[in-house]
This record gives sequence, structure tokens and C-alpha cells, in this order.
Amino acid sequence: MCAEAGPEGGDACSARVRSMPGASLCPYCRKELAGDPIRALSAEQSIAALPAACRHCTAASTRGEVLGHEVQCPRAPARCAAAADACPWEGMAGEREAHEATCLRGRANTTDASAGI
Repeated sequence: MCAEAGPEGGDACSARVRSMPGASLCPYCRKELAGDPIRALSAEQSIAALPAACRHCTAASTRGEVLGHEVQCPRAPARCAAAADACPWEGMAGEREAHEATCLRGRANTTDASAGI
């Protein structure tokens, strides 16, 4: 993008123009848009270092690490593996294994599979 795009030029403007069907030229200078926008790696690293907390257990982390924690957080919401077979159980991920060990719907599927049904 050219400098004439003003203060909102650059990547933000490029992304907006690129989202229009068939757009591949800068609306100001008519030059072809770059294939990949330039990433601001120093800004990304600064943002990743900012403090953040898990949405489920409020454990302190950084923005760069919090998503990885939330995927494995024992307090994340979870459903039974037999939910497709109408098991209504919903709880925390850390309790799911104990539920599934006693789940009648999940156990029925395991019994059916082992019996060759």
C-alpha cells in the first residue's frame, strides 16, 4: 500500500481492500498489493508477553501461553464422549474420565463394539 492511504494505511487497509471480491490493486496508487502483509514481529512478541489469565481457572499466564493452557485446563467445560449417544453429562475436563468410567451410555457402546454388534 502506498503512503497516500493515510494513518489507516498499511496492513489494516491492505486487509480491507483484499477482502473485496477481485481486489488486488491499491485504490490510491493502483500498484499490485503484496502477496503477504508484513508482520510486526516485535509487536507480536510484546503482546505475547502481556499478562493473561485462564478463562476457566484464572491461572496467571501470558497471552502467548494462555491458549495452550486453556486447551488442557482441568476446569475447562467438557462433555461426555457418549454425548452423541444422548449422554447429558457436562462438567469440568478433570472430572470427565471419572464420569466416563461409570457412564451407562458410553459403556453400552463399548459393550456393543466388543460383542461385535
